Amino acid sequence: REELKKEGTGERRMGFRKVCIAVEKDYLNETGEHVTINPKTVCSRYNGTPSLHETRANQSLITPEEDKVIIDTLNECARQGFPWTHARLAEIANNIVR
Repeated sequence: REELKKEGTGERRMGFRKVCIAVEKDYLNETGEHVTINPKTVCSRYNGTPSLHETRANQSLITPEEDKVIIDTLNECARQGFPWTHARLAEIANNIVR
């Protein structure tokens, strides 16, 4: 963020690729773990492009609350020894959505 704030100040700022490399090195020095940061992804997020996860969440036929109800019910039935078939899961999900 500091690099991006340099715009218009006359200072030379780093590009997304160099910022990603610097952050990767800092993270490696702090934690000892190597991570890879895709500069194109960082650029897209900076420019306001939503992530695939955010996009798909908006296209979902069920809300996160309905999703949680389905998962909780499925887990409870499986815990009791009655795992659902795909057909039963589809039936329950359709009933909740309606």
